[in-house]
Amino acid sequence: MAKAYKRVVDTSFWEDPKVIDSFTPEDKLFMLYLLTNPHTTQVGIYTLPYRVAAFETGYNTDSIKSMIRRFRDTYGVIRYSPITQEVAILNSLKHSIVKGGKPVEDCIKKELSEVKDVHLVYDVASHLDQWWDSSRRTVDKAVKQLFINELKRRKVPKEVNIEDENENENERIDHDSSNDSSKEKKTSLPFSKIISFLNNELKANNIKVHSFRPTTRKTRELISARFTEGFNYDDFKTVITYFIKSWKDTKYEDYLRPSTLFNENFEDRLTQAKSHPDKLKQSEDKKQTRIEIVEYLNTKTGNSFSPDTDTTKGLIDERLSEGRTVKDFKKVIDTAISEWSGKKTRNGENAESLVRPDVLFKDKTFERLLNIKKSSNSGNGGYDERLFAKVEPNDLKDLPF
Repeated sequence: MAKAYKRVVDTSFWEDPKVIDSFTPEDKLFMLYLLTNPHTTQVGIYTLPYRVAAFETGYNTDSIKSMIRRFRDTYGVIRYSPITQEVAILNSLKHSIVKGGKPVEDCIKKELSEVKDVHLVYDVASHLDQWWDSSRRTVDKAVKQLFINELKRRKVPKEVNIEDENENENERIDHDSSNDSSKEKKTSLPFSKIISFLNNELKANNIKVHSFRPTTRKTRELISARFTEGFNYDDFKTVITYFIKSWKDTKYEDYLRPSTLFNENFEDRLTQAKSHPDKLKQSEDKKQTRIEIVEYLNTKTGNSFSPDTDTTKGLIDERLSEGRTVKDFKKVIDTAISEWSGKKTRNGENAESLVRPDVLFKDKTFERLLNIKKSSNSGNGGYDERLFAKVEPNDLKDLPF
C-alpha cells in the first residue's frame, strides 16, 4: 500500500470570492481534487496526465482538458504543461506550509529539482513574489530563496523577475544613474516597444499569460543580442505575430514568451515566418469567418455572444473543417429561430433560449437543422416532433431537449 500524505485545505477556501461568485459545484470539486489527489506535492507542482485525472474523477479526457483550460485561462489559478503533463497550483504554498524548518525546506528543494518544465517553477514564483515579500513568516522568505536558487541552478531566464536580495547590485541593470556608453546604447533599443507589442498581441488573441516586463535583464540581453546580429524591430513583430498565430491553442502556447521567441533560434523563426505568409492569412480569414457567423446570430437574436470563447471557436472550426460554409451556418440559425419560436423543450424550457452557439453548432444539432424542411410552425403548441421527439437516448448528452 502506498504511503498516504495529508494535505491542508484551509476553510477559507469556501469563503474565497472567486469560489463563491464564479466556481460551479463541479469547479469546487475539481479544485479540491487538484489540492488533495494522491499525486500532489508540498510545492504544488506535480505530474497529472489527463487520462489519470479522468480515471480518478470519473470524467472523460475531453472534460478534464476543458476544466484545466478553464482553471488556467478563466480563473487563473493553475498552470499546465501539455508537454510534460505537469500542473502547478499557483497558491498552493500559501496554505500547504504550516511551519518551517530544515525538513520542510529539504522537501521543497527536492520537489523543485524534480519538476520537468521549469516554466512552471517561475510561474509559481512570479505569482507568489509579492506575497512572499509581504509575509511575516520566516519560512516564506526561505521558500522564495529556494525558488531563486533552483532557477539559477537551471540557468533559466528570470522572466518572472524575482529579485534576489543576495544578488550583487552591480549585476543589475541600472536605469537611472548609469553614464556608461554601452548601457546608453542598450537603453536606446526599443525594449519597451517590443515587449508592449508582444503583450498586446497575446491579449488580442485571448492568450492569458502574465504580462512580460521590458526591464527584465535576460529579456534585454536577448533583444540586444538580436539587434547586434542585425535584426530590427519589424523582424521582432514578424516573429511575434507569426508564432502567436501558429502556436495558439496548441501544446506550444505556454512557450509564447521572450526566452523562447527571442533566443538564439530567432533567425530560424524569422525565416519560417517569412516563408509562410499564407498561414497568417488563413488564420485571419478563419477568425473573420467566426466573427461574421456570431455577429449574424447576435443580430438575429439580440444577444451578444462572443466569437472568441474556446467552445464557440472549437465548434465553428470543427464544422468549417467538415466543409460547412457561412451560408450553412446562417441557414442553421434561421431554421432554429423559425422552428423553435414559441415552443417548449421536454423539460418545459423555452426553446428560443437554446438558440446559442454551444447548442446550434454541435455536430448532430447542426446536421438536423441544416437538413430539416421548414415546418408550417402551426399548432401543436409544444415541442417540434422532428427535432425534439426523435432524440435517441444516446444523443441526450449532445442535445439538451
